[in-house]
Amino acid sequence: GARHNNTCSDCSVGRSQHIEGSTDCPLCRAGAYQPEEGQVSCKNCPIGLIADALRTYCYACDAGTFVEDLERCANCTAG
Repeated sequence: GARHNNTCSDCSVGRSQHIEGSTDCPLCRAGAYQPEEGQVSCKNCPIGLIADALRTYCYACDAGTFVEDLERCANCTAG
């Protein structure tokens, strides 16, 4: 977990920290998620899925869209 005011606390869901005593719990990177508190790493979304904005779960893009840059669902072009 992260250290706040000299006390340790677990990182919240969607965040992780692998450096003991660190004061920061960064948001999971694009394409990754963490559904549990107090974790030292994030999990990669399965291929074809995207993480929600809070990085707590992965989901499939709607029909007619695709995963773009591991961060958003973009509309498919005609053709």
